[in-house]
Amino acid sequence: MNLKVERAEMHLKALRKGVAKYRSAPEKTQRISSYDDSESGMCVVKCESLNDEALLRLGLIAGDFVCNLRSCLDHIICKLVVIAGHKISGDHCFPVVGQDLVDTQRRIVRSTYLREMYAFISKEVVPQFDRFFP
Repeated sequence: MNLKVERAEMHLKALRKGVAKYRSAPEKTQRISSYDDSESGMCVVKCESLNDEALLRLGLIAGDFVCNLRSCLDHIICKLVVIAGHKISGDHCFPVVGQDLVDTQRRIVRSTYLREMYAFISKEVVPQFDRFFP
């Protein structure tokens, strides 16, 4: 778990550095223009990104940061469940939500995913796959 926290810190530092760099030269990363629209009689203000790749990279770094933190929270919750003397189940994941919602989400994902997957495999193998999906 400590490794995940370290990775999260690394991503957060990279994100801060990347955002600072992106914001340090706005003339290179964005363009704001305006014009009068004669049809509507309104002034139109347009903001364009000049460096979409930089924004995508920042998004990926932010996603990695959040993913590492979420993993840490999952581990903490599971350890607390074991310490409390309970068995870990699908109820013990972050974010912790009611079982009805979890079951509904699983059924939706399972039904659409498995329906597509089962179309390509033999009927004899299906019960084997079912063991891996709660």
